[in-house]
Amino acid sequence: MQEINDKYSDKCVKVLGILKDNKIESAKKILDQKGGKYTNILATDSLADGFLDKIMYTPTTLIVDNNSEILGELIVGTRSTDEFSKLIEEALIEAEKQAEIRNKVIPGGELSIEGFVKALEANGFRVSKVGQTLSGMLGAADGYKYTVNSRDIEIYQFDLNSKDPLTVENIKSAKESGTVRIPLKEGDHIMPVIIKGNIAVNGIEKQKDKEKILKIFDSLE
Repeated sequence: MQEINDKYSDKCVKVLGILKDNKIESAKKILDQKGGKYTNILATDSLADGFLDKIMYTPTTLIVDNNSEILGELIVGTRSTDEFSKLIEEALIEAEKQAEIRNKVIPGGELSIEGFVKALEANGFRVSKVGQTLSGMLGAADGYKYTVNSRDIEIYQFDLNSKDPLTVENIKSAKESGTVRIPLKEGDHIMPVIIKGNIAVNGIEKQKDKEKILKIFDSLE
């Protein structure tokens, strides 16, 4: 792996080893024998008990891009430098394609919950419905939670003709301050949203490609 780390250093490819069992001295001995000088880290409890707990074989290698997306399949077992080189070259090509997809925006679409979802999918995002939200708590007529590339967003639809005080207040507040109020027994909860017309979205700011998602949302008609 040190050869790979050196070979692709000019292409911003870095090898990172993760020590799952925290047997530091054994790991140091192996690295010394193999001449490994690349970065190695100790797994946190959450990482060891979460993702790493699902890995059955050592070594297992993942190729990850700068958006924390896994490129290709898990690589189980050892590989020669030439084999790893081929896999990395393929991953670099895939990363370039994904970067082009992330940067390119296909504009347009219907300004509705379903229209926004379709527009995201047309622009290469993986979208899955989680379920319906308690939209009435903020005066919205409808609302759903979706997972977009592994991170959640909530999309709400307001009735612009509604006379309900909370609905009127939150539409006005969303436009003026980018927030809506959810009245709760323990006190009001203020939720950030981005609104266009009658559609408001919460969670865009947490997305890795938030600028692209904003452009898609702004293009809806």
